Amino acid sequence: MMRKFKIVLVFIILFLFVEVNAQKYEYGNVTVKELEEKLHPRDSSAVAAVLNAECESAILVGSSNYYYTNTDTKMRIKIYKKEGLSWGQHHFFTQKGLNEKVDIYNAYTYNLADGKIEKTKLDLKEGLLANNYNEHFGQKVLVMPNIKAGSVIEFNIVRTQDGIITPPRWDFQMSIPVNHSKFVTRIPEKFVFKTFQRGFIFPQISVLRKNGQNNTVEVVTTYTANDLPALKEEAFVNNIKNYTSSISHDFSIINNDYGGIYNYAGDWESIVKSIYESDTFRYELDKNGYFKNELDPILEKCKTRDEKLDKIFTFVKSSVKWNNNRGIYCADGVRKAYISKTGNIAEINLMLTAMLRYAGFKANPVLISTRENGISVSPSISAFDCVIAGVEENDKIILLDASEKFSAPNVLPFRDLNWFGRMIRADRTSKEIDLMPSFVSEQMVNMQLNVDSKGGVIGKLKSHFLDHLALDFRVANHLISKDDYLENLENKYNIEISDYLRDNMEDLTKPVSETYSFKGNKIIEVVEGKIYMSPLLFLSKNQNPFKLENRDFPVDFGYPKKETYAVDLNIPEGYIVESMPQPLRVSTPDGLQSFYYNYEKSDNRIQLIITNTINTAIVSSENYPALKSFFQQMIDKQNEKIVFKKIQP
Repeated sequence: MMRKFKIVLVFIILFLFVEVNAQKYEYGNVTVKELEEKLHPRDSSAVAAVLNAECESAILVGSSNYYYTNTDTKMRIKIYKKEGLSWGQHHFFTQKGLNEKVDIYNAYTYNLADGKIEKTKLDLKEGLLANNYNEHFGQKVLVMPNIKAGSVIEFNIVRTQDGIITPPRWDFQMSIPVNHSKFVTRIPEKFVFKTFQRGFIFPQISVLRKNGQNNTVEVVTTYTANDLPALKEEAFVNNIKNYTSSISHDFSIINNDYGGIYNYAGDWESIVKSIYESDTFRYELDKNGYFKNELDPILEKCKTRDEKLDKIFTFVKSSVKWNNNRGIYCADGVRKAYISKTGNIAEINLMLTAMLRYAGFKANPVLISTRENGISVSPSISAFDCVIAGVEENDKIILLDASEKFSAPNVLPFRDLNWFGRMIRADRTSKEIDLMPSFVSEQMVNMQLNVDSKGGVIGKLKSHFLDHLALDFRVANHLISKDDYLENLENKYNIEISDYLRDNMEDLTKPVSETYSFKGNKIIEVVEGKIYMSPLLFLSKNQNPFKLENRDFPVDFGYPKKETYAVDLNIPEGYIVESMPQPLRVSTPDGLQSFYYNYEKSDNRIQLIITNTINTAIVSSENYPALKSFFQQMIDKQNEKIVFKKIQP
C-alpha cells in the first residue's frame, strides 16, 4: 500500500527538546485591518480563509486519580465572498454512550459598521443545533450570527470526556487557505500513541517533557504550520482526506506503574484475531439455525456450485435491507436482522458468510475501509468501517457485498473499491485482499444518424452497460421516474426524445440497456452552405478533466472501463464530404490507456468506430502528465468536425 501514495509514519521521540516559536494570536482581539481585507493576500480566488486554528488535546488526571480527556479548539475565520458564507457554520460530532461535556466560549461575529467594529455574540439557544448522525454519533452545528462578506468569526469549543481518548485527527489544510495552524497533545508519558502524518506539507514538530498533575510526567508535542494553500478537489480523487496535510493517532502502549508494558498496537494478525473473537463477530458467524428452513429448499434445487453461490447471494439481498449503518460489528445480531429484515452492513455480510459456509463454501469475512473512511495505513481496529464477504474458490477470490441490491459477485459498490481489505479466516490468520477490479467494465453505444440539409438530426441510440458501469447506472437511476429521467436527458443534450425503452434493470445476469429515438435542430452547425458536425454529437467530451500542470495525488478512476461508439450516419442529400477527421490510434507510454478512431465511407453513408479504454483503476501521480496529454488528444479528436459541402448544380 505504501507504494501507491505518499504517507509518512512518524513515531514520537520522547526526549527531543526542541521548541518552535509560532505566531501568537489573541482571541477577542480582531482588528480593523482583518475586517477591511477584501482578498486573501496569497489566493485572490479564496472565498474565505482560516486566519488561525489551534487545538490542544490533553489527557489529564482528576482529583481521584481517574483520567479524563480535554480538547480545546479555537478558530478564527475570515469570510471574503458570499460563496464563503457556509464557513459561518462549524460541524462537530459527539459520541453516544460516552460521558462528555461540550462548552462553547467566545463565539462572536465581527463586522465593520461605519468604520467601527461591530461584535455580535452567538446565542446558544438559537445557534447551536443538534441532530442524529448515525447509531454511534450525534452531530452538533455551530451557526454563527450576522454573517456576511467581510465578516470575521471566532469561537472556542472545549470538550471534556471521561477516560483516555485518542487525540482527534487534526487537518492543517482545508479547502480554503490556512494562515496559521497549531495542534498540541499533552499525554502522560505512561501512554504512548503511534502518530501518522499524511499529505505533502509537513508541520514543524517540537516535543518536550514536563511535570504534570499528580506527580505525573507528560509529553507535550506541538505541531505548527503556516501559510497553507487551499486543498482543492480535483477530478478522480479517491478521498481528499487521504492526501490532506494532517496528524492522526492510534493508541499503542501503556507503561504501568509497576514496570509492565502493554502493547495495544500489535500487527495485523493480532488485530484480526481480536476482531474475530469478539462476541459480535465470531458468534454471529457460527449461527445458522435461523435460516436453515428457508435456505435448504433453495439449495436443493441448485445443480452447480456457481448456482448455489448466486442463489445464496440473491436470497440475502432480497431478505435483509441495509439500514445505511456501517461498522465491523453487529449491532443487534444476525438473527434479529434476519427476522426484522433490516440490519447494518456487518449483520448482512456476516449472515451471507455464514450461509455460504453452511452450503460448503470456503467463505470468510473481509474487513475494508470504505472510500468515505479513507485508506487504512496501519494495523488498528479503527482502520476499518465495513465488512464484506469473500469466497476462496479455484485459487481465486470472489468478493460479495449483499448490502447493495444491484451488486454482483466481484462487482462491488463504488464505496467498497478502496485499495486493500483484509480477509479473516476461521483459523485466525488473515490475507490482504486487493479490492480494485482488474477486469474492464464496458459501455457500448450504437447510433444511427440521419442529417438533413437544414442541419436537423434524427437518430436512434442504444446503449449497453456491463459490470460496474451497469451497477452505477442501476444505482443512479432506479429511483428516478421515467419522466424526470427523460426531462433531465433532454435538457442536458438539447434534444427531443421518444420511444424510450430500458431493459434488465433487475436482471443482474444481463447488461442494462436503454434505447431511444431523438431529434435535434441545434446540435450541428450550418454555415454558408456547409454542414459541420462532430460524429458523437452530444456524447462528445468537451473539456479535459485534468487541468493542473502537475498533480500530487494519484488519479483514481474506481475501476477499469472501456467505451465503444459505433456511429452510422448518412451523407445529407445534395451534399458531399468535404473533409473528415483523420484516423487516430494513441496510447500512453505505459499502455494503460488507449484511444482508437477510424471510419469507413461507402456510397452515401459513413461508419465510425471510436473506443476509449482505461485498463487500470489507479494512475500514479508520476504518470499524470502523460495521462493529461492522452485525454487532450482524445477530446480534440472527438470534437473534430465532419464537413459536408453542398453539391453545385
